[in-house]
Amino acid sequence: SLGAAQALVARETEQLQLRTLDLTERLYRGGRGTERDVQQARVLLEQTRAQAPGFEAERRASLAALAVLTGLAPAQLDLDAQR
Repeated sequence: SLGAAQALVARETEQLQLRTLDLTERLYRGGRGTERDVQQARVLLEQTRAQAPGFEAERRASLAALAVLTGLAPAQLDLDAQR
């Protein structure tokens, strides 16, 4: 489902932003970056983290709506969507 795909992308993006922040901090400590670079990487990470719960809520709402339409349990639909 679209919500599940968005949640997955948000989680993957969060991991990439976390790695970017780590690398940016290392460069800064090594004298090859600025404090502004570190702050910008931190802001991007926090923005990504703030979006993830919304995508997860959309995914759960979509599963609930599909469950009503199909008569299947949301957990069963979630398993089917992961295949």
